[in-house]
Amino acid sequence: MTLDLAAFEAALAAASSDWRRRRYCVALSGGLDSTVLVHLAAGALADRLRAVHVDHGLHPDSGEWRDSAAACCAALGVPFTSLTVDVGAAAGESLEAAARAARYDALAAVLEPGEILLTAHHADDQAETVLLQLLRGAGPAGLAAMPASTAFAGGRLCRPLLGFDRAALADHARRHGLAWREDPSNADVRADRNYLRHRVLPRLRARWPSLTATIGRSARHSAAAADLVRQRAAADLADCLRGATLALAPLRLLSRVRAREVLRHWVRARGLPPPDSRHTERLLD
Repeated sequence: MTLDLAAFEAALAAASSDWRRRRYCVALSGGLDSTVLVHLAAGALADRLRAVHVDHGLHPDSGEWRDSAAACCAALGVPFTSLTVDVGAAAGESLEAAARAARYDALAAVLEPGEILLTAHHADDQAETVLLQLLRGAGPAGLAAMPASTAFAGGRLCRPLLGFDRAALADHARRHGLAWREDPSNADVRADRNYLRHRVLPRLRARWPSLTATIGRSARHSAAAADLVRQRAAADLADCLRGATLALAPLRLLSRVRAREVLRHWVRARGLPPPDSRHTERLLD
């Protein structure tokens, strides 16, 4: 699918019916993906747009990436802000995951009420995420991967490029003469996502050329299934609650599958991360 201004505006409209009245903030790294995103957003959103760059300080050239992102915004007339974060990985946490968490915390802190955060995730990112979740043994919620639009920090997070692959973004950048910076860490195949991107997906795509679109469709099917599971769990939980307490008597009347989802839904509703499968089974026992 060709990526152009009309297609981009259609993606914004699908995410929000009042998109022409909303204010937006682009998460701008300065790489290919976010450079294409801010270029399209500048054409569609005019004075309702700003960009925020998060400097993780993990690479000696990160200051140059910040300056490059600032220059891109200056050329487009987009207000630009740069944030610096400290990234510290907890025990057992990858540096990539720690950087991502720090980045989203920083963006959440500066997002204005009702503002929509735009990120540049695309169809290839979605395929990688689905495969990573599959390899981790995820269920429907995990295999749903990244939604096109979701609540975030008092506003929303929208991924308007999710229906376009990396090749479509590169084609747009070439047609419009856009310049961007490459992060050398993206070539490091020691990271799981990079290994899938450089070693696994090219082989799969050679056999199944429509792989990216097909995996994206599976993610949407999984999202629909996960939504049905959530609705059923919410109804079951309402029958099992006594105030804020989960009552065991009605819980025991449910099948193991439904009880499992009720337990996870209850924990999540208390503002806590749901337990993994092993701990869920121990709690039920």
